Amino acid sequence: MSLYGAETMSEPNSAERPKRRRRNAAANDELLDNVALELIAQHGVDGLSFSELSEKTGLTRAPIYARFDSPEDVAAELWSKILLSHLDDLFALNSQWYESDQEVPSSELLQEFSSPSVKSSALVEILAVARRFPYLQDIVARDLALKIESYIENANAPRGVAVTQLSVLFGSLFLAPIFNSSMNVLTPDMSESWKQSLPIAREILTDDVAWGAEPIEASAIEIPLPSMQFDNELLDIFVPATMLVISRSGYEHASANRIAREAGRAFNAIYEIFPNKEALMTRVVSAWVEDGINIAFTPFLGLSADDFASRSVMMGRSLVSMGNRPFRNLRNEMTLAARHHEPITENMVRLYAEAAQHGHVAFSEMYSNAKDETFLELGRIGSIVRSNGFGLCLMASCVGTLEDVDWTPASRGHQRCLYERVISNLTLRRE
Repeated sequence: MSLYGAETMSEPNSAERPKRRRRNAAANDELLDNVALELIAQHGVDGLSFSELSEKTGLTRAPIYARFDSPEDVAAELWSKILLSHLDDLFALNSQWYESDQEVPSSELLQEFSSPSVKSSALVEILAVARRFPYLQDIVARDLALKIESYIENANAPRGVAVTQLSVLFGSLFLAPIFNSSMNVLTPDMSESWKQSLPIAREILTDDVAWGAEPIEASAIEIPLPSMQFDNELLDIFVPATMLVISRSGYEHASANRIAREAGRAFNAIYEIFPNKEALMTRVVSAWVEDGINIAFTPFLGLSADDFASRSVMMGRSLVSMGNRPFRNLRNEMTLAARHHEPITENMVRLYAEAAQHGHVAFSEMYSNAKDETFLELGRIGSIVRSNGFGLCLMASCVGTLEDVDWTPASRGHQRCLYERVISNLTLRRE
């Protein structure tokens, strides 16, 4: 009773208060984890802000700052708490697919490629930028190296084949938000496209004859950053300088000041040829895509089967070489930019569409009996090669244990698949 004769509200006993607080804290932590995962999946680690995290969760900033010091802390905790177990699940699905007799992947794995889950998207976002955050890099490199070694030990395949299985997995997840849209001009139904492409990957990577092939001696080569020749001297200076800044700091942190400093020019010199930073970035994307096509496709045209396999081994070793870190970093950062910025994606769509059209014409001119379906089959094999290359860059940016891998079995499997499925059925035009 109060002094005035009214009953007062009863206070919860001391045993109930901590339990309720613990429940509230646990609920807040789970809410923060889920929203942070979604934000990183959408905007990346660079795009994660505590103000948006507060707004999306409805929490004040106090519980957020009580748990995290920075977006790097958020990424590190999500990696350890949630994404490592998700990585185990992905590895298990991938391993089951390669060891099964099923004609197509499981619906669960196919869904991850057609429309990656929030966890898978956050996973590749963190892998792509971990090198820029020392604390995050230490954690990710340690855990990823252990997971990769465990996968290799348990895989019924040569080391290089097992690593290639993982690189196709990572690369496909990394590229999916870009290429699952209008980017893939020839096969707009991506679910059906993955059903057709992934069995090719398994055919390449389960080839018993290729597994027993003699090692191919091919050393890594230097892959320089794109070096385009323009008619304008300032373009020749600013485009390479922009690529260097992006490879070091990421697209989001490639400020005009940093670019001008790298170029050794005054800040306002950029605006003598570009109306804004976006126009400069558009030119950089064009140069990057054109150079990527020249590196990934042009050197393989017209090669014999053996030369094709040798060049494939050389490219595998080159992509993971420590000396090619700037190229790998640029490839990762530009892919992230395309995931997050629609104008960049649209520009890439246009450039790849033009490249596909030119390739189709050149293919028809080279072979007298070339058909559209044959070109599509070549494109499906190419999508596996593309995913493999991006996946290798993604893994090698985090771990340094891939330089001793022998890519011979995977390259021989690729060569046999390409020549037996496509090239052997074609007839070169005679001049």
